[in-house]
Amino acid sequence: MGALHQPRRAWKRKGGHWGAMMGLWQDETDPAWNLATEEYLLGHVEEPCFLVWRNDKAVVIGRNQNALAEVHKTFVDRNGIPVLRRLSGGGAVFHDLGNVNFTYIEPQRVSRRRSYGDFMSPVLDFLRHMGVPAWMDARSDLAVHGRKISGNAQCRRGGTILHHGTLLFDTDLDLLRAALHASPSCYKDKAVRSVRRPVTNIRRFLNDDMAPERFAERLMAYMQRLLGFRRVALTDEDRQAVSELARTKYRTWEWNYAASPPYRFEKYGDGPHGPWRVCLDVVRGVIQKAHVESPTWPDGRKRRLERDLLECPHEPASILAVIRSQGETAWPELGNGEGLLDLFL
Repeated sequence: MGALHQPRRAWKRKGGHWGAMMGLWQDETDPAWNLATEEYLLGHVEEPCFLVWRNDKAVVIGRNQNALAEVHKTFVDRNGIPVLRRLSGGGAVFHDLGNVNFTYIEPQRVSRRRSYGDFMSPVLDFLRHMGVPAWMDARSDLAVHGRKISGNAQCRRGGTILHHGTLLFDTDLDLLRAALHASPSCYKDKAVRSVRRPVTNIRRFLNDDMAPERFAERLMAYMQRLLGFRRVALTDEDRQAVSELARTKYRTWEWNYAASPPYRFEKYGDGPHGPWRVCLDVVRGVIQKAHVESPTWPDGRKRRLERDLLECPHEPASILAVIRSQGETAWPELGNGEGLLDLFL
């Protein structure tokens, strides 16, 4: 982290003191890499840091959310959209290359900002400079004409604060709505639920049209002038550590799905020989109790399925393997199992 520790003359502005500060431009668009970079910097920076970054298609959920209750699991899987859990709280957000993200990280020893407004004010200044009539609403989101353009969240570790936000610049809003079209009523838990709001893209409000890449560059340049930071880059050592964190945490089912709070899943639907009810108790992503009801399906087959579901991860491939293990010859009505899978997710 040597490149990130060089001292700099403090910079002051009316109403605040940002002090010595670093700016990091992220070329990587891998969601796991970018989330790992945030966590790595959260534990290593010694002075305030500002980042600008973009992600390929992904859904990023809050730390205390139930992943399966926030996304349309079948849709995101079929469209190759990964679901990742971030460190901060709040709700689920959709990312693509039309979405621009920013992050502040501020160590405790220099921290003077605590409120959302402290961190969002410079970004709001930038948007208005670009001709966007944005304002901060009561939920600490940025909006234009009542439609959300930016969601923000925070977390703290050892006194260091991380504040990050999205900027919906030219996001595929149809894809966003489809990916986040979940069925939370099937889940009973204490997880944080996302608050769905009308959204819009920033691009339509700009004084001068531009591509997302150019908008991100303009944001970085504006913030550098306003905050006075110097640009830095991750060292090879930093990048190796970030890569390892992305591999061992942000690309894993254990973090992205199993770290959800305990929940009960209950769903009604059509199965072999008529209506079914499926009830699963899940802890750390693993089924601890299963109950299947069907008025016409033999009890012996139901009990066998319940038994085989115990200790099974609550995720499509594992459940499908259990269904198929029941035997197509003995249970021809199950076929390849895919027709029944929807009842369990």
